[in-house]
Amino acid sequence: MLGKIIQNIFALILPPVIVAFRRGGGLDLVINLALTVCGFLPGVLHALWVVNSSDDEEEVSTSTTATISAGSLV
Repeated sequence: MLGKIIQNIFALILPPVIVAFRRGGGLDLVINLALTVCGFLPGVLHALWVVNSSDDEEEVSTSTTATISAGSLV
C-alpha cells in the first residue's frame, strides 16, 4: 500500500520517471514524454493511469494464462 502511495507521489512530480519504472522504455514512455512536453497535466494524468491500472492488467493476464494451460491439459 505504501509503495502505491509513493508511486502516485512520483507520478505527480516526475511523470516520465514513474512510467519508465513501471512499464520500461516502450511506447508508454514515449506517449508520456509527448504528453508531458505538450502540457504537464496530461503527462501527470497518464502517469497516474499507468500506476493505478498496471496491477489489474497483470492479474488478468495471469488468470488467462492459467485458463489456457488448464484447458490444454484436458
